[in-house]
Amino acid sequence: MSRHKSLVLVITALLLAAVLAGCGSRAATPATAPATADKPAAQVPAVKVTLGLLPIIDSLPFFVAQDKGYFKEAGLDVELMPTASATERDQAFIAGAIDGGVSDSVGAALLINGGGDAKIVSLSLGATPQEGRFALLLSPKSKITRPEQLKGVAIGISSNSVIEWVTEQMLVAQGLKPGDIKYSEVPKIPVRMQMLAGGQLEAATLPDPLATLAEKQGARVLLDDSKGKNLTQSVIILRGKLITEHPDAVKKLLAAYAKAVSDINADHATYRQFMVDKKLLPEPLKDSYEYADFPLPQLPKDADFTPVLEWLKAKKLVKDGLTLDKMTAPGLTEN
Repeated sequence: MSRHKSLVLVITALLLAAVLAGCGSRAATPATAPATADKPAAQVPAVKVTLGLLPIIDSLPFFVAQDKGYFKEAGLDVELMPTASATERDQAFIAGAIDGGVSDSVGAALLINGGGDAKIVSLSLGATPQEGRFALLLSPKSKITRPEQLKGVAIGISSNSVIEWVTEQMLVAQGLKPGDIKYSEVPKIPVRMQMLAGGQLEAATLPDPLATLAEKQGARVLLDDSKGKNLTQSVIILRGKLITEHPDAVKKLLAAYAKAVSDINADHATYRQFMVDKKLLPEPLKDSYEYADFPLPQLPKDADFTPVLEWLKAKKLVKDGLTLDKMTAPGLTEN
């Protein structure tokens, strides 16, 4: 064999050895280790969702889903952050501290109209008039017996809110004109209830369960919204970016929420103490409070929302072009 051929064979052998060594190296250290009987495949990080929740009964299914591990089972990392007021919740949303929470028809419209990257993904309460009752109550000291006697009497509310909306609608339905109705601005609901009980307010509008507690303490219900037109809806809102980037995670979130709703609806009494523990229900109502079933996840109806939007437009609080379809994210629920 010539010296030239010997050199070619040596070089070829060295190159082949290098190639084989390289192939062996890649096989020994794959980028993602495959699953084996004693070593599962690497897990995809859970999508993180932080929700700001008010201390209201509307928040109950989220707390139940968290307590029962439904979010974790769905592969989600959900944090429930208490917020003391709707203003605090919305400020946290705008600042990026939370990804969503439970709002209401008026609050959601104002947030979205103001440029908040929020979408309604489901009702929380309000598929029927019986869900999420609001009541206009009279002080134990009041002599009023009929709605028309409230003409010119200051009613405790929070202005430009679902409380003002439902108060006006209940009284207009009884024959009063918007100009006949006088308000006293008391934004904090517990303070409003205390002022009603003490007679500093002759009338005030409260949501349940505080309306029921006020009645238990001597206030009289003059009107409530559980009969007639469906006036109020609470809704689940989420950040638009979260919906766009993680639609499957949002679907799983709502599916876990639906499981919790089914649990609650199957046995209301079981969750009364749980609601007290989570500060959603006053202790004095623990053994007696009755509440309607929660609806399964579904988008609100245009017939319920349009009157609210028209009212807000008349007050020049939202743009004329705002409609329910611009506020919602369809296709994320089974209903």
